[in-house]
Amino acid sequence: MNPCYPLLERITNAMEAADYSAQTLNKYVKDLDACYDKYDTVDAKKGRASTLYYLTQYLDRQKTKKK
Repeated sequence: MNPCYPLLERITNAMEAADYSAQTLNKYVKDLDACYDKYDTVDAKKGRASTLYYLTQYLDRQKTKKK
């Protein structure tokens, strides 16, 4: 589950009350951005490789595969 899901749900619930005005939702969006930034740095510290790394490994294996 996404750790920032409650903040995302807060934005979607507040959109109708704010008449879909971006200015009134600005504080919630900043909080969500901060949450994503926080968890992106936490994931980077775990030492996991990115999805792009695994994709390039797969593509390289298929390119050198003999028929």
